[in-house]
Amino acid sequence: MTEPSQQVPGYIPSMRTRFSIPVWTIALCLGLASVVGWATQPATVASMATFNIENFPRDTRQPKAAAAVIAKLDVPVVAVQEIRAGGRLLAAVREALGPSWVFLTHTGAVHRVGILVDTREYVIVDVKVHDEVRVIRGGRPALEVRLRHRWGFATQSVVVVHLKSGPGAEAIRRAQLQALAKQLAGHRGPLTVLGDFNPVSAIDRRDLERFAHTTGLSWITRNLGCTAYFPDGERCRGVALDHVMSAAPGRAKALGACATVGCEPGDRCPRWVGEVSDHCPVVFSPDRRLRLPKGE
Repeated sequence: MTEPSQQVPGYIPSMRTRFSIPVWTIALCLGLASVVGWATQPATVASMATFNIENFPRDTRQPKAAAAVIAKLDVPVVAVQEIRAGGRLLAAVREALGPSWVFLTHTGAVHRVGILVDTREYVIVDVKVHDEVRVIRGGRPALEVRLRHRWGFATQSVVVVHLKSGPGAEAIRRAQLQALAKQLAGHRGPLTVLGDFNPVSAIDRRDLERFAHTTGLSWITRNLGCTAYFPDGERCRGVALDHVMSAAPGRAKALGACATVGCEPGDRCPRWVGEVSDHCPVVFSPDRRLRLPKGE
């Protein structure tokens, strides 16, 4: 049984009033509004993260451990992959962070992608499933969520992907990227695409470069050393599988063991990987003209 997507449509109440004030007063108010708006409008693009939570829920410990990791990210939008039970993920996140969080996903596929959103900060305007990205049987679609900050007016789109994994699947991943680029052609407004792109070769990286050029996005995570681990013979190897591409400039960093242990951990993978995931969360922090105090 698949779980239905949860959607929270945005709504702005309107009210008609009749009044008359001098034209110069209106002009003055508009001028002040533009100055104050520049200083207090939230950033056009949200701080966000991507996290492949391996085979969730893999065991009874993983939901609570994953929610604790998500809580430490301190971002209002989290793209996730390899989700088999979205209800359990949402329950664990709400227990850790409160009832304002919602989870949006799609139907079908054993492992689903999804986006967690803190509705105290963002209104969900629209949700779209890009089935064209499946490409092969058992493939996963891309999920697009359009958001609006509760203190702002502009909308932004966040797209989460999980491309085919493994060496030898470069042609499939290329077809998935091409299908997504076609769906995003002519997209208007701020756009961020993030998730598990699974690049394992120089061919994959050239295809990611081509995707960024075609869509007009910046490859924010181009220089990350690793975002995941897997055993390679008698050693553990770090690889950069998770990426962020955005219309907004900014910086990204891989947290967890990728930050504390590094990309060459030696003969065994870090312990935390066994408790949560074989991937590290990656956080994207867009550049801001003015950073507001937390809570404002």
